[in-house]
Amino acid sequence: MLEVYLNHDIFLISSRYEGFGLVTLEAMECGLPVIGFDIPANKELITNGNNGFLVPCYNVLEYAKTMEMIVNNQELIKKTSNQLNKSIEKFSRKTIILQWHKMLNESKR
Repeated sequence: MLEVYLNHDIFLISSRYEGFGLVTLEAMECGLPVIGFDIPANKELITNGNNGFLVPCYNVLEYAKTMEMIVNNQELIKKTSNQLNKSIEKFSRKTIILQWHKMLNESKR
């Protein structure tokens, strides 16, 4: 999948339900701004207008308009792509391991 992600400029996720947006996180890790519906899993990963775009739930017309807006604006793609490293840091291996250590140490008390 890495090769697929790296050959694209944006990631479109049209799911109406996601338990956890693992594919979205993978795409973001590859530098792809995301367009997705405003559902809980996407809200956890996407900050609207910062590292991607959240579209009102199930509004396919707005989704299409957002796609058109970003596809026609390379500067916007670059800007949102540059924000991704900061936004996915909380899901990095290092951060997760530190959280586990903290939780395990607290449970020993």
